[in-house]
Amino acid sequence: MNDRYRTKRIALGLLLGITVAGIAIAGGQDESATQAGVSADGPPNYNARIEYLEGVVTVAGSDAFIGMTVEAGQTIITGPDATADIIFGTQNLLRLESDTVVVFNPEIEGFSIEEGTVAAIFDKLQSIGVGPEDTFFVNTPTTVAGVRGTTFFIKIESPESTYLCTCHGILEFDEVSNRRNLRIAASRHSASRFIQTEDGVVWEEAPEIYHDSASLNTAADTIDVVIPWGEDPQ
Repeated sequence: MNDRYRTKRIALGLLLGITVAGIAIAGGQDESATQAGVSADGPPNYNARIEYLEGVVTVAGSDAFIGMTVEAGQTIITGPDATADIIFGTQNLLRLESDTVVVFNPEIEGFSIEEGTVAAIFDKLQSIGVGPEDTFFVNTPTTVAGVRGTTFFIKIESPESTYLCTCHGILEFDEVSNRRNLRIAASRHSASRFIQTEDGVVWEEAPEIYHDSASLNTAADTIDVVIPWGEDPQ
């Protein structure tokens, strides 16, 4: 793992519950994990693929194509004016906008956003073997998100500033230097910035910019998910 991320497990926990059906008897595997081809005790099996792309997109240095598999540890890069949709498991989507660098990283059981802009719809993380006791991590240059299932939007504004909108869900932040035990519950968009300073990571409120509900609905339609705007997250 990149040392930059190793030192930044500030852990913002997104606490939307995920129910994993069919837990087997002791010593077995849960049914959802078995169907995904991953041990209940093992790391996520992303089963990720390129569903849509336009412009120049590469995966591990090779030109991407629709239907291409994205393996754990590979880097996806979108060029100027490029877009890529990555679907992994069942009903989980990453939409990478232009000039974005994302790495699927099994060491952190999640992925890293190094540059650029990503919209995420996570509806069925159990389909990649992430159960109710597991955490799927999203790393940025200034913060780490622990995901249990939600809709969010991230833009890396600079190496020192990450814009992150909790579009629908609940986020909890630990060790933010100016706000202890920060918890954000959003039924429709609550945006923040996480800014690296000499004294640690500082949280501040941010306006709703760079994205909107309509663009996220379009992304969700790709995986047949309806975002429950206005409903209190559970």
